[in-house]
Amino acid sequence: MTPFVHRQFAQQRVRYGTPFLDAIDDELALAGDTRIVLVSSSRQAATPEAALLRERLGGRLVGEIADIAPHVPLAGISRGAAIARNARPDCLIALGGGSVIDAAKAILACVEAGVDDEPALQDLLARTRRGVEPSAWDTLPAIRIIAIPTTLSAAECSWFGGVTNPATGTKAAVSAAGLMPRSIVYDPVLTRDVPMRVFLATGVKAIDHAAERLAALTVCPYSDAVSLKALALLSSALPRVRADSGDLDARLDCQMGAWLSMAGVQAGAQVGASHALGHVIGGATGALHGDTSCVCLAPVMRWNEAVNADRQSAISQALGGSGSAGDAVETLVRALGLPTRLRDIGVERSLLPNLAARALHDPPMRTNPRRPRDAGEIEALLASMW
Repeated sequence: MTPFVHRQFAQQRVRYGTPFLDAIDDELALAGDTRIVLVSSSRQAATPEAALLRERLGGRLVGEIADIAPHVPLAGISRGAAIARNARPDCLIALGGGSVIDAAKAILACVEAGVDDEPALQDLLARTRRGVEPSAWDTLPAIRIIAIPTTLSAAECSWFGGVTNPATGTKAAVSAAGLMPRSIVYDPVLTRDVPMRVFLATGVKAIDHAAERLAALTVCPYSDAVSLKALALLSSALPRVRADSGDLDARLDCQMGAWLSMAGVQAGAQVGASHALGHVIGGATGALHGDTSCVCLAPVMRWNEAVNADRQSAISQALGGSGSAGDAVETLVRALGLPTRLRDIGVERSLLPNLAARALHDPPMRTNPRRPRDAGEIEALLASMW
């Protein structure tokens, strides 16, 4: 019998089916929050929805961090932490995609630890890896996060946040049980301002979350159930959104699929090589994680098939395919008009040896169903994607 521990995280509520402004009012009233700092990207901060949120918050809005960049560079976190510290909030509202939500986590970690410059932040990153116990939340920070996602990356469902050191092109994660957002507000209206290509690619990222957990060699009924439902929702709803950008029901189905794609982590289900490669490619080249999933997931499924073909058959069926999981993933990605090759997302072939060496030591590579013998084997896999 394989031992499992099902963990409950410090996430108290997930709200959907209610307009986001009303949901935020309810959430703040329930928690008694009166001092809010809003975290977003410059693009998101300029949307009409962000303006409506500022208006609804009124005097409760005591600060704003509106310059979060993709992949969360260290400098932006240091600046954001200074703003948050001076504002003395009791809540951070993260409005945006995965980078914004990860940034809010890193900013909160800095405020809690008294970190106020980049060297101190790098030291904090070295001390707080993903290896924390996310269910050990008897004591939580006074400041919590409310996540209002606008993409499908599902960063709102984790207790860790990725940041990038532009000088080295590497990514690291800050993690703590209290970085898990206290609540999530899903409203499909907020996804309409996201460029269609970005929205669809982050949906493939959510498929990546669910597919790699379903492909894991350690069988877990809870993770299998939620991952299968996530794949079914996403593979049905993403093409509907592409066909009709105004289909809010399809957009909400996508959001529900993204949420469920991460639920298996509660049962200890692990991701694998597609995530590892996405981490190093994104950090080194700036490619968006949605794009790396579009490129990496299908070849990784084919690479793993020799050791988990039985697990992969369920993935193919959930995606509406009749062949291999790799073929089903690639068919869907092509149908969505998204990239399938590394060269299509700006990765130069000369980078492959360095990317392979980094990926060999990335944590999800150690939990991939097929363990690579060396960096050369990973380089060959990357070459098949180029």
